[in-house]
Amino acid sequence: MSVPIPLRRDFGASRLRSLAKKTKDGPQARRLLTLAAIYNGATRTEAAKIGGVGLQIIRDWVLRFNAYTPGPAFAVWQKHFGFSQSRHIKFLVHAGKCRGKKVV
Repeated sequence: MSVPIPLRRDFGASRLRSLAKKTKDGPQARRLLTLAAIYNGATRTEAAKIGGVGLQIIRDWVLRFNAYTPGPAFAVWQKHFGFSQSRHIKFLVHAGKCRGKKVV
């Protein structure tokens, strides 16, 4: 059995539940609530049951959550771009290369 990938420390279960409550995107709310369960001490297997997915999907969600901040922009990037493209766009925005420029 491998060691689970730790979640980032700048978020907590209550903050994720708050974000899940505010979003209008059902799948995103499900992902956020699943990650909140992990923050509360649920095992990855229990979280997979909560989210209705397998362990590999939970691992992918944790990796994406650790790489990005959750929010509406993240959901839009994931829908319209692939994982690698949205990661590149976020890098450009945070690097300050996109100020005043249309990226897409």
